[in-house]
Amino acid sequence: MCSAIEKAMHLSQSAQIQYLQGLHDQEVSSLMKRLESQTKDEFTNLSKKHKDKNELARIKRELQQKLIEQAVSERQRFSSLLEKRRTELEARHEEVKKKFEEEKHLIIERKRKEYEEKCQTLIMQFESNPTMFTSGLATASGSIGHIHSHDSSTAL
Repeated sequence: MCSAIEKAMHLSQSAQIQYLQGLHDQEVSSLMKRLESQTKDEFTNLSKKHKDKNELARIKRELQQKLIEQAVSERQRFSSLLEKRRTELEARHEEVKKKFEEEKHLIIERKRKEYEEKCQTLIMQFESNPTMFTSGLATASGSIGHIHSHDSSTAL
């Protein structure tokens, strides 16, 4: 049972990490689309303002460099945010694993004590009345013998 719980816990934690990565990928994709749209709009506006081709090309290169730096900066920010979230999630996962192990050990210890108490009770009952256990066996054996004798009489 514990291995099934451990497996389910592991699968859940893996799914959470994959979800976090998917969320990061969506944010980065959205960022890139937004920056591409922004770049396109700014290039269109520049083309309308500047008629000198050399001046326009220079300004476009500068703008392109600025937008690349902005994109790199944003992606680094998203990456560090992802790493922070992943670290926090893994810390919570470790807490859950630790709590699970503690609970598992408590249950095992409780069951061990319960087993020992039942064994002690049976030993004390046997010591106080040794025939109690053998009389039940004799009765059970007699019942089984009775069934066998009944079966053999019907077979004839």
